[in-house]
Amino acid sequence: MNDLAETLQQEHLTIRDSLDVIGALVDALDRGNVPPPEDLNAVLDFMDGFTDRSHRAKEEAVFSELVRTSDASVRPLIHRLEVEHAMTRKIVSAMRALVPRVEAGDHRARQELEMYPRSYRFRTRDHIRDETRQLMPLVESTSRSSGHESMVRELDRIANEDFGDRGHGRLRETIRRLASKYSLRVRDAA
Repeated sequence: MNDLAETLQQEHLTIRDSLDVIGALVDALDRGNVPPPEDLNAVLDFMDGFTDRSHRAKEEAVFSELVRTSDASVRPLIHRLEVEHAMTRKIVSAMRALVPRVEAGDHRARQELEMYPRSYRFRTRDHIRDETRQLMPLVESTSRSSGHESMVRELDRIANEDFGDRGHGRLRETIRRLASKYSLRVRDAA
């Protein structure tokens, strides 16, 4: 597996762990318990920081490269994956807007907050499955000379500027901590 595909696959493990944490938070909401706001905000920070600004930025750079270097048959897949990224960004934004209302005891906001994580989990699990089956083979088939590895290094450098030294590690550690708190198994090998 080339460096880019390996990086994306390892990040998928961390994202899948975050989906389990989201599930635990939804289960708490289902039981009528509002998880601590710091837990909700920590998961949303992970979704914004790690999943969207870092991981998806890498994928979208890969999408652009694949559209540029591959035949036209790859374009519908890339378009669908980009649309899915946009949809999950809207879900995260909606959840973030609901957290203060849930903290204030707004019952309707709590009901809405239950719906969005379910949708996010469902969409993201399917998205990762589709990327694993369809995108990763395309990434694997590209040559090392295509510039993907240098692109990932550059995106990691930018992410470190955004999140500080070891920013990714701190975001991953947040998910590990929450997984432990909610008695979940962690798959993340990174």
